[in-house]
Amino acid sequence: MTRAHPFRFKRRRRKDGRVYVVVYDHEPGREVSTGVPVHRDDTATGGPGYDEAVSWAYANLSSRPLHITVREATAEMFTATCPWRRRVTAKGRRFSSTYFSLHRSRLVHYVWPRWGAYEPQQIRPAQIDEWLLDLQSTTTGKALSPEMKNKVLQTMRKTLDELEYQGILEQGHNPARLVAYYTDREKKRRPITMDEFHKLFPEDQDELVRIWGTLRWAAFFYVMATTGMRPGEVAAMDLAYWIKGVGYPVSQAIDPDTREIKGLKTSEAGVTVKPAYFNDRAEALLTMLVYQGSPQSGLLFAGMDGRGMPPETANKHFKASCVRAGVELGGRTQYSLRHFYSTTIAAHLTEEQAAAYLGQRTYRGEYDHRKVVEKLKGDEDMRRLSNRVF
Repeated sequence: MTRAHPFRFKRRRRKDGRVYVVVYDHEPGREVSTGVPVHRDDTATGGPGYDEAVSWAYANLSSRPLHITVREATAEMFTATCPWRRRVTAKGRRFSSTYFSLHRSRLVHYVWPRWGAYEPQQIRPAQIDEWLLDLQSTTTGKALSPEMKNKVLQTMRKTLDELEYQGILEQGHNPARLVAYYTDREKKRRPITMDEFHKLFPEDQDELVRIWGTLRWAAFFYVMATTGMRPGEVAAMDLAYWIKGVGYPVSQAIDPDTREIKGLKTSEAGVTVKPAYFNDRAEALLTMLVYQGSPQSGLLFAGMDGRGMPPETANKHFKASCVRAGVELGGRTQYSLRHFYSTTIAAHLTEEQAAAYLGQRTYRGEYDHRKVVEKLKGDEDMRRLSNRVF
């Protein structure tokens, strides 16, 4: 329902009683006292005090400045009273309270100190890029990691998107949208080795559970390592589609922000479903998991609230389990299991087959770490040359 006026009211307690304060649409972060007292018989949209406050607000509308700072415009951003938060929640998008609190924290501790006094239209993409280059942690004083810089940039993008929506920033002129995210590919591309795989997934069941904490986590990551599925795809496994003795048609994943089910990451590229073949041990682990009390239907790896498990949670378990198994992380993440699968299985498949199992339109060589190793082992001439020259 469209609001009748280009402003809204709040009721604030002052020393001389409760009065109406007005918040104009073009100044969403600024409250202006009308000085009009709230009467007992005032309703939300009527009564002598309310009507007088409406008259005051219209009388002073033309005198309100049409400019506003980032801090003023985003005073409520990500809080419980945030218009954007209310809209997305009402439209069925489900976010955890942590999601909003983390965005709010980054807004307050990183965005406001640098950009709070700016008017949104004054900010330039190059300025944001320069700022991110040297951005330091507010707690440790150390340079932020690329991952954390991306999160700060994401907060700024969402914040300025909302100002666009409100008409404070011209449509299509969000400067943060023109700033590229940082990549951390070197860490993500390093696979685990076969020796490390056996350390992480020993044959002894008690040792396996000790390393992963529970059978559930052991099964989760064993499926990742032996099918190449992404963490969000494993988290979205629905028992209704498990073809026992064969595998699973992967067609959905868990959104890391909303924890809702969505299509595959590669859907836009035309890959909407891919096969995942389970070996005997994967079948056995999943069967035991269901037998021990996992749901007989729905998401196999659902959280305690029945919703999809965020990949970030899985990554924390992966890192802790690597420590227990004596596997050095060296910056690696759970995606190292996907690279392990690609590197290991590619030796036995055509590139077309490997691409199909990984859910890629064409085979991506960066997932295959064999070629350099094979070259090192096979090129004895370079060894002899190095001996002679040095």
